[in-house]
Amino acid sequence: RFAFVDESGNDGMDVDRSGNTALFVLAAVVVNGDALGDVRKAFAAVRDEYFPQGGEMRSVHIGKNDSRRRDVLAALCKADFSLYVLIVDKRSLKSPGFQYPKSFTKHIHDRLYLKLLEDCQSVQIRADRVKNPPFMDELRRYFAKKHRDSLFQQWDFDFVDSRNEVCIQAADIIAGTLARSVESQDDEGNQKEAEPVIRQAVG
Repeated sequence: RFAFVDESGNDGMDVDRSGNTALFVLAAVVVNGDALGDVRKAFAAVRDEYFPQGGEMRSVHIGKNDSRRRDVLAALCKADFSLYVLIVDKRSLKSPGFQYPKSFTKHIHDRLYLKLLEDCQSVQIRADRVKNPPFMDELRRYFAKKHRDSLFQQWDFDFVDSRNEVCIQAADIIAGTLARSVESQDDEGNQKEAEPVIRQAVG
């Protein structure tokens, strides 16, 4: 299987500071190898329909247009994939270690990958690139050391440029939509309209 991972939110723990998010969402779009070509074509068709200006299919390009967001998510969900999601409310994290962005990122990604490895005997994980190349190398070494191949389980981890991988773009849309859904729980109308499509994606 192939798992394409992207996030919504940032690693800043001071959620009262401008620019920092209270939520951090990781979404993994998981695709069987024999279906990967068809899934990429389906996602590319969604991108071409809803993002005709070209470039990437990204949650930030939808913004607060929830009607359009629901349409995009519903279209993505027609493809043949599974979804793994980890939603973190940073306000509930009390350990001092989480104050360090690198420790936070390693721990949160590792939580998601552990679940993937529990369910998949063979999986290639591809995460969206981060801006800091030395940290990408550090993460590669960290995961390679922590999760070694065995007779019964094989896995691989690396980064890809989201501009060149439409499955990462789909994960970005899903992560951003889930974050917006959770953040808008006080807006009961929006929450009720978003929930059926989200349940379809998770199912």
